[in-house]
Amino acid sequence: EPPAPNRALHFHKAHYQSAGIAEGQFTALKMDTEYLKNTVGDALTRGCAVTATVRPADSVEYLANWLQQYAKNESIEAKFFAEKVAAEECVATDKAVADAADVAEQEERALQVEGLKNLAALMEDPFELFSRVAHLVQTHTSAGMVYIGSLQADTKQLSELPDDDDGEDAPEPEDVGEAPEPEESTPEEEGDPFGYKAKHLAYVAASPGAEFMVGRELRRRAEEAGEADGEASGSVETRGITFALIDRGIPVVDVPNVLYKMAEVKFFKAVPRVGAYYAQAVTNAGTGEVRAVLAADTTITLGGGRPFTPADKAFIAEVSSAAGRCLEAMDAALADYAVKADDAHSPPPEPVEGDDADAEAAPAEATEEAAAEATSDDNPAVGVEAAKAALGAAAAEVAAVQFDAVDILRLYQNEPPATAALLRGVLALLGTSPVVARALTWHALRAEVLTDDFFNALASFDVSADPPSSEAAGFLRQSYVSLSARTLWRESPLGAPLRNYVVKVRALMKVEAALAHSAAADAVAAADAVAAADAAGENVAAEVEA
Repeated sequence: EPPAPNRALHFHKAHYQSAGIAEGQFTALKMDTEYLKNTVGDALTRGCAVTATVRPADSVEYLANWLQQYAKNESIEAKFFAEKVAAEECVATDKAVADAADVAEQEERALQVEGLKNLAALMEDPFELFSRVAHLVQTHTSAGMVYIGSLQADTKQLSELPDDDDGEDAPEPEDVGEAPEPEESTPEEEGDPFGYKAKHLAYVAASPGAEFMVGRELRRRAEEAGEADGEASGSVETRGITFALIDRGIPVVDVPNVLYKMAEVKFFKAVPRVGAYYAQAVTNAGTGEVRAVLAADTTITLGGGRPFTPADKAFIAEVSSAAGRCLEAMDAALADYAVKADDAHSPPPEPVEGDDADAEAAPAEATEEAAAEATSDDNPAVGVEAAKAALGAAAAEVAAVQFDAVDILRLYQNEPPATAALLRGVLALLGTSPVVARALTWHALRAEVLTDDFFNALASFDVSADPPSSEAAGFLRQSYVSLSARTLWRESPLGAPLRNYVVKVRALMKVEAALAHSAAADAVAAADAVAAADAAGENVAAEVEA
């Protein structure tokens, strides 16, 4: 007799064998039984248990209906659990995405804070500051292009100074005392406390891809109706949304799509493009004066054409505030320098009544006339050598202040008028066309003169070998003849030594001209003497023959 666990199997096997079922068929039947047990065994067991409990009249039909409902319930339950799992996975995915976004936002914010920290340390050059501002805003916002407009005063042309009929210039001014300052208008009375009406926007920095903006200018445009009516220029209204930041004190200009503002937006390229424009005033926190405009756009050239997000605008405001504080620090450094320059180069005290007038101190710098007096010597060549020595000393003075002067001049956002005029004249002396030199903006002028090449050119300049043209000489004289040394000292350490250098150059030119004139006169006299001797010899010969 088989063991107890296999008795049923043995019974069924014996039963099938007695029924004529082969061993192979029995094995297949066993496998089918396993299949049914694994697939429908649980359902049948539950259905049979329920049927046995209910004991319906038609147990087969009842069991069949129960199994059909069980199959439906299984499908519903499977779908429910599948949806539940999918929902849980979706929530987990959303949470992972949100967590990743939070991490990315925190990392981005850390980079923004680091960028603002580095920006706050830029207190030596406003144009370097503006370049960093443009790069920072483009990197950390959706802006495609960023460009900085520096508020610059409209350049005044130098007045023409006619030469005397004999070609000699008027005497140079002596810098014993403070030169009278030109009368200035009072813009406060006109409702323009910072003189905005006489200023324009010069774009001096831009992000990569927007370099074409550097060197461009944005000026006010008078309304055509006002011009047609012949209204005075001061009463003609202006248009242009960017100037609203300056003239009306609006803190920001936000245009979601510039195509809707084509009458007020200037497109520097011929084809207008879809996108947003956002501009923020860079102001002096203490006075409220607008110093520059931080402008950005999302036009489809480099941007996505979408409006700026609140996060973008908030960061632009932070950058603008940081830049304003940096400009304030530079202004403070310039003011501190001016005070020290006043103390170091103050005019001599007024002579006390009764003092000998001859005891007054002589001017610190020699005038051209003093240098030209050397031509009265018996040997004019001595005057030339003295003038060259004086020019060499003046060149050494310029070289001595080079680094301090460059540091101070780099602090200026707007040009120091006296020093800038003098620098343009010196560029003409060194070979730049006066027309080109006159047209240089402060941004472009800095690039020309705040370099080692400029100072090396001054040190090696030989006026004898490369004399300036009459046009350049006239422009040079216009650039410095009315400037006082004290005014130049207050602007930078370079101005007064450079003016003295120019004075010595012109003195040498005059001495060499006088020497050349003297040599020419001597040559003419010698020629006349030879001619006279020849004539006398001919007369003697004629008398002898007679």
